[in-house]
Amino acid sequence: MTNQKLKKNNEFKQVFTRGIKKSGKYTIVFIFSGEKPNNRLGIIVKKSIGNAVKRNKIKRRLREIWRKQINQLLQGSDVVIVARKEIGEASFKEIENELLKLLLTGKVQKSSLNFYALGR
Repeated sequence: MTNQKLKKNNEFKQVFTRGIKKSGKYTIVFIFSGEKPNNRLGIIVKKSIGNAVKRNKIKRRLREIWRKQINQLLQGSDVVIVARKEIGEASFKEIENELLKLLLTGKVQKSSLNFYALGR
């Protein structure tokens, strides 16, 4: 399975409006199951979190956690991870534990696909 990214603004908007939202101390996760062949990831780290070095470190950590767990999500899921300000002081293990909990409890079941396909 290839690792694909969400890049366009309308792709992010679709996940925000039609996806499931799960919140944690360090991140907010939006999950939308579509009809795509691969899972796709979008990461948002605001400038208020820190300088470019710090933001890029956070993105690298989030992508690594995603890479490890991508196979456990429903095929064709679009996921957006929004980093919160508190993520800057968290260890990799703390972020990983929270993100795994959010991704796996927010996993969209196949039965709910029809609900989201109808546009709520």
